[in-house]
Amino acid sequence: MSTAAHARWRSVLHVHARPGRIDELRALFETEPIFMAALEVGCRGTELLVGAEELVVLAEWDEPSDYHAWVESPVRARWGPAIDALSDRRHGDIYHVVSVPSPQIDDR
Repeated sequence: MSTAAHARWRSVLHVHARPGRIDELRALFETEPIFMAALEVGCRGTELLVGAEELVVLAEWDEPSDYHAWVESPVRARWGPAIDALSDRRHGDIYHVVSVPSPQIDDR
């Protein structure tokens, strides 16, 4: 479980849709159990950001090794051909999450 004292890692995957295919790509991520499968191999949570021509998948991990195990997973690989058919490029990486204090916003 992620806590303030526990290192957190976040993967960021950019998936650029082929022309006119963003809705199909979004539907693939929303209807296929991709995120549930990731949770079973060490992912702590996911978010899907939808742009006009690109999806951004955010996922939280305890360790980079968990992320790399997912990337190499045969379970993940089974969705590769469907994603490739709907996208013309994708790129992902993992980042260490560092919390930086920020000023409070007064909403009066």
